[in-house]
Amino acid sequence: MKFLTFADTKIDSFLHMQLIDLAKTLSRDPKMDVEFSYHSYLNKPGRVLHVSQFWMTYPASLQLHGLKSEVYLRSFGNYFFSDHTSLQEALQSLKNEEHFQFLKHLLLFSEDFRLEKVCVTKRPGMSVSFLERKRVLLTHYQRQYRQHIQQRRWLDAFFCCIFLFANHRLVPLQTPLKEWYVELRQDLIKLNTAGSTSELVAVIHDIKRALRAFTERDMTSSYLSFYGSEKLNFKDISRENEVKAPYSQTASEDEKSCDESEREDMPSWHEETSSPTDSFLQFDLDQGTSTDLLGEGGRKAEEGDQAFGAVQAGAKDSKGKDFKGETGAGVDQTDGRSGQGLFPYGEMNRFAVEKKILPKKPSFQEVQDYQKFKSAVQSSVSLLKQSFLKTIET
Repeated sequence: MKFLTFADTKIDSFLHMQLIDLAKTLSRDPKMDVEFSYHSYLNKPGRVLHVSQFWMTYPASLQLHGLKSEVYLRSFGNYFFSDHTSLQEALQSLKNEEHFQFLKHLLLFSEDFRLEKVCVTKRPGMSVSFLERKRVLLTHYQRQYRQHIQQRRWLDAFFCCIFLFANHRLVPLQTPLKEWYVELRQDLIKLNTAGSTSELVAVIHDIKRALRAFTERDMTSSYLSFYGSEKLNFKDISRENEVKAPYSQTASEDEKSCDESEREDMPSWHEETSSPTDSFLQFDLDQGTSTDLLGEGGRKAEEGDQAFGAVQAGAKDSKGKDFKGETGAGVDQTDGRSGQGLFPYGEMNRFAVEKKILPKKPSFQEVQDYQKFKSAVQSSVSLLKQSFLKTIET
């Protein structure tokens, strides 16, 4: 099972409403909604804009700029300046390629990179959020690049390298990546200068033909997503193309024979029964003589007894209805806690002193100090959570 780091993230309702209002205003669609997902993408037919919870682990200021940049990119860039049909057809044609994930990520990143420049040109006020977005993502992809190099995931590292180079962040290239970059450099420059979605798709097809000579496995990391609605034909609607599970009489017979083979008889045997059966497993029971439990003493031990016990019992009416002071016979009142009377909070907390402080409303300065401390440790908390989750997975 894969544990997701954002599964238990709490979403601020005020922030959510702010993003919804921003998406409705930019897309000019009063029914546009915003949802938090693993990746950011636009579901235009469903009127839903998905923002990534990648930003929820960052401080409040960076979190707001990151989420707003994704709303800008989807509700303004993808909504008005992206050819959804061309993207869907291109991804559909690339599905059978050996390096489909790499080509898909390269196409989606190139489209986002182009749309970001369009958004800043059309609306310069968006540049502040995009600058913060770029600063955070550069750090993230540089960290991922080093990790992929150590794990020898070359196409994953190559994609991170392309992202860093596109944003003017230079990183050293190792042997396989250097040859790939030299071979694809001209096509990558065309991606940077493309002015429409159709031009990007044409360049991606050129890169596709060049990648067929690569023997490395496809990238396994997932950084970007795209919403594509597949067209359904009559067979899909009528469920004629479903693969039915084969069922035959032999299958049921095999199950029946398996159940019968697992049945085992374990008969009991003692002196008053007939001779023992052929079964290897059997219980040897000796029948004892009955005794009066209310007598003056227990019966004498006999040969073959495995346990000897004497039980004395009696019954009488209680003197009252208050049972608070009475305890059951033979019950250990210490409950396994030594020194309970001497140390009310336990021996380890023997110097603890109880102090009761009445709750009070925090002041404005205390709230500001709390937010400052929370932002300072937020990155460490996120790394600690990931370490715990990885430990649980193993």
